[in-house]
Amino acid sequence: MKPFDCLFFSGESLESKIIEIAEFAPISHVGLIIDATILPSVPMKPNKLYVWESTSSVKSKEDPLIDGSHFGCQIRELTTVVNNYKGIIWYATCNQIIELNSKEISDKLEEIHSKYQYTSYDFDPIDLVSAVWKPMRYLRSWVDLLIKPNWMFCSELVSIVYQELGLIEKQDPRNFTPSAIASLKFMSNLIELKK
Repeated sequence: MKPFDCLFFSGESLESKIIEIAEFAPISHVGLIIDATILPSVPMKPNKLYVWESTSSVKSKEDPLIDGSHFGCQIRELTTVVNNYKGIIWYATCNQIIELNSKEISDKLEEIHSKYQYTSYDFDPIDLVSAVWKPMRYLRSWVDLLIKPNWMFCSELVSIVYQELGLIEKQDPRNFTPSAIASLKFMSNLIELKK
C-alpha cells in the first residue's frame, strides 16, 4: 500500500447497511491512504501509513490535530483503523503515477487539509440519496440554500483530492459514493485486507 491508494469498508453498523443498500453495493465507506511526505504540516510519524477520511466514528483520539473525539474529517494511523474496525476491509491501488515529492501536489493537499480539517461528517440522508439517484440532486440544492452545511461524506473527501490531482474530471464531489470511487478506471480491483 502507498499514498493515494484507498481503503474500502463494509461495516456491521446500521448506518453502514443503509449506505450499502442505497448504493446497491457492499461498500459503505472509503478512506485515502497518506503519509507524512504528502502532508508535511501534519505531525505524522515517518514511514507510517495513515487513513485520511470523513467518518462517523468518534474514535479519533489518534488524529494528530484533534484533541478528543470528532465526527468528520480526520487522519488516523492505518494499523489502528484496521485493527479496530468491525467488518470487512479491502484496499485498491491507485494506478496513476503521482509524483509524491512534488511541491505543487503537496501545496494542493495542504490547502485541502486546511479547508476541510474540521468539517463534520454528513449525516444528511438527502445527500446520500442524491449521490446515488440523480433526480434527487435538486433537493440537495435547497438544503444548501437553507442551511449552508459544513459537512461531507467520506467519498467527497477522496473525490476532492483526486479532482485536485487531475485524476478525475471536476464535478460536484457529493456525486461520488464509496463504490463510485472503487470503480474509477485507475483503481485496481479490490483486495481483501480484513474479514
